[in-house]
Amino acid sequence: MSDEFSSMGDAAFPHNLDGTSFDAVGGYLQSPNAFHGWMPTDWKLFRGFKLPIWVANFGAKNGINDGSEIVRQLHELGVPKGKLVALDLEESQDTTYVEHCYQVVSGAGYKMWVYGSASTVFANPPCNGYWVADFVQPPAPFMYNHPKARATQWKRGNNYDTSTVLGWTLREFWR
Repeated sequence: MSDEFSSMGDAAFPHNLDGTSFDAVGGYLQSPNAFHGWMPTDWKLFRGFKLPIWVANFGAKNGINDGSEIVRQLHELGVPKGKLVALDLEESQDTTYVEHCYQVVSGAGYKMWVYGSASTVFANPPCNGYWVADFVQPPAPFMYNHPKARATQWKRGNNYDTSTVLGWTLREFWR
């Protein structure tokens, strides 16, 4: 990667990122739809840049409640205000849910990226930017060409996924 771009790996299980050389790691908060949420001790394994991820709870369809739970968990983890959290929507589109969630998260002093598939993510409000999933063949690091794209997940792996991140955004990651 260049100074302009950084790398990030995200995984359901923190031990899957052991020994990797990513500039940042992403892990999951304890959300109802997360395959495996990281425990507070898991986050402490990584001294570098970290991105907490909340998997949207569309079963409840309540962005205000989800935003409140995100903020509660960020406080519990000791994440300073001004840092990022990602809202994982996969292929869902729900402007009201995203707006309500963002209202609570930003009102508490945090920033939020909206994550999802390139085919659907842009139908949601960008909040502080998009983290776009766009898996190309053959896989190669790239940044999705959109003015609000801040990261691109371009490779799925058995143990972790790989993203390109705009280098300047790392200052907004939790450390």
